Amino acid sequence: MHAAPEGLYFQKDGVFHRLTQPTVVPRYRSKHCGKRLSRQTFRISYRERRPDLDDPILTRFVSGTGIRQIARMLRCHPDTASYRLRKYGRQFRHFHYNVLGDLGSDVECDLDELETVENCRRTQPVTVAIGIEHRSYFIFDALSAALPARGQLDARHQKLKNAYEQRFGRRRSGSAAVVRAVFERIAGSCRNARSILLRTDRKLSYVGLAKKAFGADRLVHQRTSSKDPRTTWNPLFRINLTNAMARDLMGRLHRRSWLASKKRERLDDHLGLWMAYRNYQRPWKNGEPESPATLLGFVEGPVPMRRLISWRQDFGAERSIHPLSNRGESVRQHQRLRTRQAMAMSH
Repeated sequence: MHAAPEGLYFQKDGVFHRLTQPTVVPRYRSKHCGKRLSRQTFRISYRERRPDLDDPILTRFVSGTGIRQIARMLRCHPDTASYRLRKYGRQFRHFHYNVLGDLGSDVECDLDELETVENCRRTQPVTVAIGIEHRSYFIFDALSAALPARGQLDARHQKLKNAYEQRFGRRRSGSAAVVRAVFERIAGSCRNARSILLRTDRKLSYVGLAKKAFGADRLVHQRTSSKDPRTTWNPLFRINLTNAMARDLMGRLHRRSWLASKKRERLDDHLGLWMAYRNYQRPWKNGEPESPATLLGFVEGPVPMRRLISWRQDFGAERSIHPLSNRGESVRQHQRLRTRQAMAMSH
């Protein structure tokens, strides 16, 4: 019944006690099939033995700390931290996609790619495409893709490359695919925009991908050389600053670091975690109370970590419960309620 609920399909059926907070959890019974469920059933911490570790682990992941160091600091197994990263990285990415809304008539956005590695710097480079809203630093999306191995390899790295290709096949560039995906994510929030000002560097592939995603009639594409001085006067300053913050706050993006990802999939999970922190928790600028998502009107205020790690978000915007909801409204219902309240106040 939770997949297609019809009215109030459950009734109260006692409580159960546990050692962690909240210690008393209410139980319910389905009127349709008689199966029992609880408040915990649809929370992301369902069946976790140490839910008290969620907040400290995730906070350290967005503070430049590696998995083993987190395990040492919290006296837990490294697999515990790694498991939380996989699970909550996907959870936060789902939430981010659920709450994305429309940006209005005039949109300014920036896109750039940064380079990192998985496992080996010479044979397995990786690109990360990041797109932001220019005024608020709000991150629309951040996705990684493989890049081909570098040329002119020495004998040791050539041997590693041959072994990799024999097992997985030749590495091909996924740069265009992830840039296209980020452009499409931005375009989903620009359906009603009259004009879109896009700032990128002079990479040739961006031109065609941007026109296809946004439409040539409303797109204004400002291209700046990546060799220009990276001062505050540079049109790409904000996306360059975002990339620098990503390298600072994510240990696996540090240059020449042994924290580099061993698998690119874990990098995507970490990017989902970092996006949620940057968009919904951290102030858009030091000394300001609003987060980037608050400035754009996607949420009414900063979302605490304990809220982000509450209700599961993989049911979609129509069914996933909004973390800031007080009455169990879905993400979409919560957004509609806020819109009605804003209209009532304006009148």
